[in-house]
Amino acid sequence: MTGRIEARLLELGIELPDAPAPVASYVPFVITGPLVFIAGQVTMWNGELKFIGRVGEDFTLEEGREAARICGLNLIAQIRAACGGDLDRVKRCVKLTVYVNSAGDFTDQPKVANGASDLMAEVFTRVEDLRRRIADDPRDTEAVLELANLQQQVGKLDQAREVLQGLLDADTDNLHGLAHLGLLLAEQNDLDGARERFARTVELDDSYW
Repeated sequence: MTGRIEARLLELGIELPDAPAPVASYVPFVITGPLVFIAGQVTMWNGELKFIGRVGEDFTLEEGREAARICGLNLIAQIRAACGGDLDRVKRCVKLTVYVNSAGDFTDQPKVANGASDLMAEVFTRVEDLRRRIADDPRDTEAVLELANLQQQVGKLDQAREVLQGLLDADTDNLHGLAHLGLLLAEQNDLDGARERFARTVELDDSYW
């Protein structure tokens, strides 16, 4: 029987490679308690090391994103090996570190890293399910907050802001929506907008905080 994550990979048209063998003196993963730590992955694909060079000098931003995605696919392959072939054992990605070999004047490293982080979100989160729920019911607070949190985790603050604003467009006085949007605006240094949402939250329920 195909697991949920394997079905998701099929839906996305993703075929994972075999877990790459270590290329030096290290182990590919370590399990401690409920956590799996995966060793760094490189742009190895079908036995060939691809994208050898620097983003912004030898490769474009989009090529850099593709290189990061290949690393992410190898990482998922290692996770599958660590979980005995059962990716449904993965509950969430706690931390993802991406190193970008780039030219000295290149400043879009976070966008390159999104090639890997977006892949994790596609595979291990219920993004499309949440979007469908919100489309069916724009007042679905649980779905909106979960989607906004997922977007924040991968640095998509503007998209998270849009999702939260959509909730408030449908339900102007939604306390959770006001509070979360206020926190997000504060994170984006929009302090006036944050104060306005916080003040409205307290006006509606002075015990909320």
